[in-house]
Amino acid sequence: MEILASYGTHAKSVVPDLIRIADYFEYEEKDFPRDLMLRKARCVRETIVVIEASTDAPELGHLQ
Repeated sequence: MEILASYGTHAKSVVPDLIRIADYFEYEEKDFPRDLMLRKARCVRETIVVIEASTDAPELGHLQ
């Protein structure tokens, strides 16, 4: 999640996906320990907060 947050404002486009992932972890994931589900959801939601608050727009490189 730290790597994703390091993209700053460039990561804002994935926030809706992150919200869906966090909701899945918290409410829908089957056959997984509840406490770990909640920890995963919390981690994703904390990353969303960081991304939404970010004003940094680091230069992105190209992979070749």
